[in-house]
Amino acid sequence: MSIRRMLAILKGDASDARLLGQAFQIARQRGALADAIFIRRNARSGADFLGDAFSSYGLDLLLKDLEKAGSAAALTAKAAFETASAQAAPSASGRFIDYVGLPEEAMRSEAALSDLLVIAKPGGSGDEAAEDAARLALLEAGRPVLFLPEGAAEKGGFRKAVVAFDGSREAAHALTGAIDVLADADDVDLVSIVEESQLEPAVGVAERYLMLHGIDADRREEDRAGRSTGAALLDVAVEAGADLLVMGGFGAPSWRDVGGRGATRAALRRAPCAVLMTH
Repeated sequence: MSIRRMLAILKGDASDARLLGQAFQIARQRGALADAIFIRRNARSGADFLGDAFSSYGLDLLLKDLEKAGSAAALTAKAAFETASAQAAPSASGRFIDYVGLPEEAMRSEAALSDLLVIAKPGGSGDEAAEDAARLALLEAGRPVLFLPEGAAEKGGFRKAVVAFDGSREAAHALTGAIDVLADADDVDLVSIVEESQLEPAVGVAERYLMLHGIDADRREEDRAGRSTGAALLDVAVEAGADLLVMGGFGAPSWRDVGGRGATRAALRRAPCAVLMTH
């Protein structure tokens, strides 16, 4: 799939400048246009989440404070976009979208009509707000989402990619959504996490699909060896020196599993490289 429209999801803080710099660089390399969106919740339409804890007067004051904070963050995001846009190649610079409304609605309207979403990769276990934003992007937009850590894609794109494949629909969507990026990689490993002596015939289909797109991937079965899927994938990515991990995002059950050991959550928290996911 050719990438023509990218959409960077901004947070309205100092991290936006870095993310936009990376997004514009990737857009230039792909011949794509990068838009950016800042979503500020329509506090009044979503006020029911506050419950009955406030009187009408107290609720009104709180909503005004929330709207004021949202407006300030939107201005910060817009300023970051304008600065980064002025420094980017004109062909890569799109438009800034100040979206007022519910995040779910923004994902379905603006994000769903993009070829690639770009968002800052959540950090450690305390970065729950960023994890929730990541989960929302994966589940509601239905598009490939590229999670970028600090320093990603600063040296001319992704050169070493690890593609996780288990035969699932999510993994297939991730693979097809990453084709345009994988085509430029120098080295691609197609990895299946298996139990001892287990074969994964679906990987052969994925290998042929990549080959038909001009991508010569090295096929590899990795023994789980008592590890979770997420831990095994991260070990493979680290061992391979990958700067990109491609995998399916498996949704809520694995996202919130006991101890946070789901492959999706583990990759977003601990992967040392960029992660491209599709639900």
